[in-house]
Amino acid sequence: MLKMLRQRVVVLAVLGVIAGVMYPLAVTGISRAFFPHEAEGSMIVQTTAERGRGAGGGYAPRSVGETRVNVVALNLALDALSKR
Repeated sequence: MLKMLRQRVVVLAVLGVIAGVMYPLAVTGISRAFFPHEAEGSMIVQTTAERGRGAGGGYAPRSVGETRVNVVALNLALDALSKR
């Protein structure tokens, strides 16, 4: 029983290192080799303010309230469209 538990813990640790460390590093290295500009991200210029856009493509709002207003506006627009 102790031998089986030890084997399972070793397999879990090995798969954790493969999936959590080696695979992300390999994918990042390949993306930087073939797509250097896209892998590093770029800046989005909107009106007069620059906002960050990283490799994940995320949107960086100025404040939490800004995204909340956008959600409220989206909900109002969807409600208006659904009543047609």
